[in-house]
Amino acid sequence: RSSDLATLNFFAWRSLTFCFGRSLPIEYVMKMAVRGLPSSIAAAYSAPFPSRDYKVGPAKWPLLVPLYRGMSPTVVASSKSARDILKEWKKPALVMFANKDPIIADLAPYFKKIIPGAQDVPSVVIHKAGHFLQEDKGEEIAQHILDFLAR
Repeated sequence: RSSDLATLNFFAWRSLTFCFGRSLPIEYVMKMAVRGLPSSIAAAYSAPFPSRDYKVGPAKWPLLVPLYRGMSPTVVASSKSARDILKEWKKPALVMFANKDPIIADLAPYFKKIIPGAQDVPSVVIHKAGHFLQEDKGEEIAQHILDFLAR
């Protein structure tokens, strides 16, 4: 099942991040996440993080996903706050997900449902693309965004 694979992939990323902390090898993670990613592109993902001092965000992102009820109240409050803001977003919103995303592909209907501004905008599924869909189908994504902005 895709949800089982998503869970496994997410926990693998979470575990890697927990183990490496701010020493997370961003370039390596990107090469593992995007099949066939050229080394030069993977290196570009590392550019904003020239040393471990800059990797606080990447080291914390997967740890901020609320996984169970007893999680940090700060994590839960942050997630709830984001959800509450999305529930009030009435401006047009484009919901676009990749069908091969092993982490969040199953969330597209959820976001379509909770964002009022997405109700009258057709959702977009990018086929044959994974979690880093900009690497798999960048030109297609750009065209969908241009079409959305032209509405």
